[in-house]
Amino acid sequence: MVSAIWELPYFKKSSSGLKRNLLGGYTVSVISTSFSGVPLSAFLPDFADLSGTGTFQSYLPGTGEGSIGRQIKTVGQLNALITAYNAKFAGTDDPQGTTLSALALVPPNTPMGGDSLISQDVRLTKTFRFSESMHLDLIGEVFNLFNIANLTGGGNNQVLSVAGTPVSEINTFRPTERTTSVFGTGGPRAFQFAVKFTF
Repeated sequence: MVSAIWELPYFKKSSSGLKRNLLGGYTVSVISTSFSGVPLSAFLPDFADLSGTGTFQSYLPGTGEGSIGRQIKTVGQLNALITAYNAKFAGTDDPQGTTLSALALVPPNTPMGGDSLISQDVRLTKTFRFSESMHLDLIGEVFNLFNIANLTGGGNNQVLSVAGTPVSEINTFRPTERTTSVFGTGGPRAFQFAVKFTF
């Protein structure tokens, strides 16, 4: 994250009251935010428990917490692990007696890891000074100026689909919505206006 404030010097000390009050007294501030997508975890469906510890939640063998987007960076790598799992475990029972289902392969072009967040927020302030301590500020703000679709949804823990599920219904690792912060970093482009009087 990078932030900056620039008090524009233009016409600030002009001898013309019209220029000083109309064209001077502006301040621009920006907040640039960028961070990479959050890594995801891949869990087996049907509350499979490969460890036999009673947690009823097991990672896909070959993965661990936050593996998707870190160690596993392509659909091909993930599907190779799914294929190996199906060959070894599908149709067998876990230690708790649950029959393990074969897993569906993840569709091509599925993003590996959460979406990044990029946002540019800008504020423009016009100040009218009446005395040393008394002034009026007119403020205009825009959040996510370039309206970048920062995607989210589904949480960090993703449950793999059972084989036979139609590709159109496999939502694992796919974002489901945009970040919903209306007046804040990362959400859809939004404008905000305010008036502040200081005395």
